[in-house]
Amino acid sequence: MEQQPLQPPNLSCPSHFPALPTAETDTHPLQTEAYRETRFLAVHPVDIVKLLMNNEQYSPVLSNMVSKAKVLGVLSTQARGDYNGALQVDYMAVEFHAPSLLVATRKCHLARYSRRLNNDAWGVVDVSLESLSPNPLIRYRRKSSGHLIERFRDGLCKVTWWEHCEADNSSVPEVCRYFVTSRHAYGAKQWLSSLVRQQERLTNIRVRHDPNSQLSTGEANLLILADQMMRNFWRNLSFSRKNRRMLVSLSDDENINKAIIRFVKEKEGRRPGSALVMAATIRIPASAKRIFYFLQDENSRSKWDIHSHGHIVQQTRSISNGCVPGNRVSILEMKLSRRSRYGC
Repeated sequence: MEQQPLQPPNLSCPSHFPALPTAETDTHPLQTEAYRETRFLAVHPVDIVKLLMNNEQYSPVLSNMVSKAKVLGVLSTQARGDYNGALQVDYMAVEFHAPSLLVATRKCHLARYSRRLNNDAWGVVDVSLESLSPNPLIRYRRKSSGHLIERFRDGLCKVTWWEHCEADNSSVPEVCRYFVTSRHAYGAKQWLSSLVRQQERLTNIRVRHDPNSQLSTGEANLLILADQMMRNFWRNLSFSRKNRRMLVSLSDDENINKAIIRFVKEKEGRRPGSALVMAATIRIPASAKRIFYFLQDENSRSKWDIHSHGHIVQQTRSISNGCVPGNRVSILEMKLSRRSRYGC
């Protein structure tokens, strides 16, 4: 359903903003986080602007970080969807998440403003609406953040991403503390890396759907299926309000094991009901690259995947899914080993 343009908010009238609780409580001081990162992408600048301003693209493409994004209203001087020289502001309720059930999501209301600066540059800026109605109970406040998108030669565009916020990290467990308070969870580098990976995936899908492509339709469908699996993975791992769920502990250590019973909605493409999601957050004394290749290698899968115990795992198909070696979609086949077959 098409969003109707809204009138500019009356900042002197509190009814324009949602009511916030006023009860007194013990609060911790908010910590300031500020990051900046620049990357080059093989995409047109307008496509980046559309992704940031169109909620139907923004939330799915960045599903590894965005749990929820809802446009509450639009203030625009031109037709909806026309970003060429338009002054457009989206009022959004957003929720960001880290890849752990131990970390609460970050929720805020913001105004997202886009404008074409010249023939080769666009600007997209976020302004927190919480700053217009200060309240000590707000534990996450997004400061002025934004994106500068510039067109370069050879079909490239330069994207500069600024992240600036204030957050209360006192409830983050020790095992996740460094990950959350550094740039690895919510920093500009993480946002841009996610954007680059998704653009590579989408480009691969479009190329394989090209009628002039020599690759099969089955490969394109496999990439689409893998993309849906990744979105479901992040949805299951997100402790978002939109997920009807019940959180339970699996051990006495509150910093390690959690399970979530999530109630599946019909629109997710599966039968409605309950889904059990189990997750553990641990610290491993090894580099992320080493762990990545260990989990990716089919020869080591039986060492960590209980479903492959006693089986021989073989990779029957592999499709590259990006420029970085190791980014691929694989089909694995499990065969019962001779030893397991004879009960040895």
